Amino acid sequence: MGAVRQLGLVEQEGVGVDMMVGDLIRIGGEQPLIESTDSPAVRVVLGGRPVDVNRYRFFSTLEPAEARDDTDAALLVWRATNPATPFLTAKSCHRLLQRTQNDAQNALLRVSTYRIAGGALLLTPIPIPEAGPVAWRLSQPTRRRLGIPQSGLAAATEWVRERRRISTAEYRTLTGVSNPTAVVHLKTLAQEEGLVPSRPSGRGPGFHYRYPQDG
Repeated sequence: MGAVRQLGLVEQEGVGVDMMVGDLIRIGGEQPLIESTDSPAVRVVLGGRPVDVNRYRFFSTLEPAEARDDTDAALLVWRATNPATPFLTAKSCHRLLQRTQNDAQNALLRVSTYRIAGGALLLTPIPIPEAGPVAWRLSQPTRRRLGIPQSGLAAATEWVRERRRISTAEYRTLTGVSNPTAVVHLKTLAQEEGLVPSRPSGRGPGFHYRYPQDG
């Protein structure tokens, strides 16, 4: 079998599902339903829908050329287009990529070097305190190309549940709102999630909300 693969007559074992999922993402298709059967086999159900031409063209213009067939890139873009999960970290993505967190971090770093037509980075870092994990999001050119709306409270909720804290600057970056709006929204988020302020004054450098048990 190894010799046959080297001749290019068959694909490498174990990559069929990855290729299928990646191709479906690139054309805007639905995720396949994969289920086991009574016999030692699986059933794959593919949902039909028209090809998203804009999304297909977007992926076909990624640079370098190998980025266009990179399943990790397709999966990360797919996750980041969800308004509730616009940020990408090794912790939040390693199960999606079926990797360890270290390997997921390497995948994020690799994909962060990819570019779209016009020279814009595909993924750009979210500014966070040095103690926090490195986080990425889709660049503004990418968001415009794919027609992705700005994220809202759901994204901030997901962020604080992973990082256990959130600042006004982080909220603004995630949602694109003004500073006064971020302050108001953060108070609402703090009430809903049971967060406490890092200092009583509610302002100053480094101010953030956190879960009380994290001290």
